[in-house]
Amino acid sequence: MEYTKEFKERDALLEELIGRGLAVSDRAAALEFLTRVGYFRSGAYRYVLRELLPPDQVDAERREYRSDRYIPGATFAHVVALESFDFKLARVCLEGLLDFEVRARSYSAHACRQGRCCAHTRRVSRRWNVRSASA
Repeated sequence: MEYTKEFKERDALLEELIGRGLAVSDRAAALEFLTRVGYFRSGAYRYVLRELLPPDQVDAERREYRSDRYIPGATFAHVVALESFDFKLARVCLEGLLDFEVRARSYSAHACRQGRCCAHTRRVSRRWNVRSASA
């Protein structure tokens, strides 16, 4: 398959979004956002702001459910807000995961140490009956 899309500068990409109905109140901020996040990554946040296709135009095989036009009232500020929310949510999830990892490691080290100092070398754990990777 040959790549057929031509390269476009951020200004041209922003003009394309405006032409499809996405309101942009601060052009400089929008260009900075596209520079920081990227046009294609921002597509995930823009997708939900696009108009739904009528049922007779939906192509489920190609997963085409939305038109290229944006819903009335959609703004670039909405795109920025969605990206900001996604970033904050990812940070909270990552912090929780890191905390869980430390607690799980601490608990398992404590539980192993209760039995003997080299519990990690045993083939079968007394507590969980789990075979080691070397078994």
